[in-house]
Amino acid sequence: MSAHCHDCGHHAVVSTDRLPADLPIPDIALRLRCSTCQSKRIGVMMDMAAHYARLTAETGWKMDPKPWPGPDSKTPAPG
Repeated sequence: MSAHCHDCGHHAVVSTDRLPADLPIPDIALRLRCSTCQSKRIGVMMDMAAHYARLTAETGWKMDPKPWPGPDSKTPAPG
């Protein structure tokens, strides 16, 4: 699981091994606090680097995640 602080921008990979398997992803954010600024405004999502590494190991296909275009990007967002 990847966690991102909305206040200071700190991000970290968080282990979910000790959490209940049926705990919804949004509820995980409610249990977290930023280790840099102590904020509780945390967003969580799947750790995509680990996800792509697992897919590469399972399939042999090399998958490189691409950054999502930001609001100032000249590259249009998909869709």
